[in-house]
Amino acid sequence: MEKTKILAKKLYNEIIDKVVVVDVLEYDLLLDIALSTACRAIDTFYIAVASVISAILISADKIMINNARKYGV
Repeated sequence: MEKTKILAKKLYNEIIDKVVVVDVLEYDLLLDIALSTACRAIDTFYIAVASVISAILISADKIMINNARKYGV
């Protein structure tokens, strides 16, 4: 069990500086995405986050990918 803790801490330390926290999304952005793509609420959130941090959105969900493309993400 101790090796598991050590490995978990090591992995945490390796990735923590790469984590981006988006704690506020503008309501207008979410509304714009939802209305322009007619996508699901959760997809709207992921598309908005990708848009705000200029990230590449990767998903196995074809509907989400199509909606992200509609929005230009």
